[in-house]
Amino acid sequence: QCSASSISPLTQGVVNCVQSLAPQFGLSVTVASINTGEHTCDLTSNPPNISCHYGGVKCNGESHASDFSLPEDQRKPLNWSTLRDIAITCPSAGSAYCERSQQPFRPPLGCSDPLITHVHVNDSQNCQCN
Repeated sequence: QCSASSISPLTQGVVNCVQSLAPQFGLSVTVASINTGEHTCDLTSNPPNISCHYGGVKCNGESHASDFSLPEDQRKPLNWSTLRDIAITCPSAGSAYCERSQQPFRPPLGCSDPLITHVHVNDSQNCQCN
C-alpha cells in the first residue's frame, strides 16, 4: 500500500528531537509531511519501491520518515545543511537528505540546490524503503 495509518515511535522521536533542537540554531522548523504526499511508491517493481513515509517493504502502513521545512526567509544552503545535521544527530534517525518537492527528489548537489524545499529524514529501522 502507498499510505500509512500510523507513525513509528522512532519517527515520532526524530520529530520531537528536531523540533526541540532547531530553535537553538535559530531555525523555525515545521513538519511538512510524515505519512502523506507525493512520495515514491511503485508496487510493480521487483522488489516494490515504497517510500519510508509509507513504511517501505517491511514496515508498510507505518510511517518511518518525516519531512522538515523552513520558512521562506530561512531557506538557504547553510540552514538546510544545519537542519539535516540536526536531524542526523537525533538518536532514532537513520539517514537525512535535502530534497526538492519535485523529481529528482535528492539532488546531487546536496543542500546547496536552490530548489530545496525540505529535509527528508528516515528513522533507524530498516524497512527496505527509500
